[in-house]
Amino acid sequence: MNSINYLKNSKSNSKESSHSNIGSSYLDPIEIARKENILDTFVFVNGRRYVADDSVNTYHPNDETEMKRACDQFYLYNHIWGGSFNAPVREALMLGRARVLDVGCGSGIWIMDQAIEAPISSFIGVDCAPVFPEEKTRPKNIGFIQYNLIEGIPFPDSVFDYVHQRLLLCEINEKKWTDNVLKEMVRVTKPGGWIEIEERAFPIQNIGPIGKEINYIVEKFCKDRGINEQLRFSIPKLFEEVGLTKVQLEDKIMLIGSWGGRIGSLLLEDLLKHIDAVKCAIPGMTQMSEDQLKEFSNESNEYSVHFIVYRAWAQKPDDNNENILES
Repeated sequence: MNSINYLKNSKSNSKESSHSNIGSSYLDPIEIARKENILDTFVFVNGRRYVADDSVNTYHPNDETEMKRACDQFYLYNHIWGGSFNAPVREALMLGRARVLDVGCGSGIWIMDQAIEAPISSFIGVDCAPVFPEEKTRPKNIGFIQYNLIEGIPFPDSVFDYVHQRLLLCEINEKKWTDNVLKEMVRVTKPGGWIEIEERAFPIQNIGPIGKEINYIVEKFCKDRGINEQLRFSIPKLFEEVGLTKVQLEDKIMLIGSWGGRIGSLLLEDLLKHIDAVKCAIPGMTQMSEDQLKEFSNESNEYSVHFIVYRAWAQKPDDNNENILES
C-alpha cells in the first residue's frame, strides 16, 4: 500500500482520559480564520495554499495535501527513531504535570500525539499558519497560538519544562534562528528544563545526475535566503553559546528507495511528494519534469541515496540543582 497507516496503528490513539484544560484563555486561531475572508489569511499559487503574510518567509504550502504528507512523514520518522523525542523527559510528561511548548508546530501533529500519551501535562503549539486541529477534535490539554516566531515567543520567562522544535531550520534564516528563535526558546524554558530540535540535514548523499541537480537548486535557494541546511555541525556549539548544558546530538541515516526496504520506499515516496510541494516556490525546481523525477527514483537504488535526520537536545542549567525533568 502507498500509505503508512500501519505505522500509525502500531500506537493506539483511542485512549480516553480526563485532561487538564489549558488554552481556554487563548483565542483559537483557526476559528478566527473561519470568521475572516479566507483570502485575508491565505494566498493560492498554482493551486497550492500559503500564508498570506509577507513577513512569514515560508516556501512550504499549508493546504490539506501538505498537511497529510507532513502527518505521514511524522509517523514514518517516529517509526525510524523509535519514538517522538530523545530528551529525558518521558517520566515528567507522564507523571509530573509538565508544560510543553512546540515551536513551529504546523498542523500540531507532534503535540497531538504527545498530549494523548501524557494527559496530565499541558501542551502549547505556536505557528505562523492557522492550520491547527479543530478544538472538538483535540485533547483538552492542548492550546494553539498563531504567531510569527521571528518576533519572539509570546510567553514570559521560564514557563515551560520542555521546548520542542521540529523541521523548522529548512524554513528560517540562520541568523534569525540563532539570534531570535533559539534564544527565545531558552528564555521561556524553566531552569532544569530541556530543549530539543529534530531537523533534516542537507544535501542528499550518494546521488546521481538528477540528484546533483536537485541539490544544486536547493543549495542555491537556501543560500539566497540565508538558510543553512548544514547547521547540524554547529548545533552543539550554538547550544553551549546560549548557556545550555548536557548537549547531545544523534543522527539517523534515512535510506531512500527500495534498497532501504519498505521504509526506504516510503521515504522515497515522501521525498517526491515534498519536492512536488515546494517546486512552485523554488526557482529551477519548476522546470523539473516527471521523467526526471522518475529517473531520480531509479538513481536512489543505483547510487544508494540517503540523507540524515538528527535530533539535538540539551538542558537549561538550574542554579538550585532542582533538575526535576531529568529521568
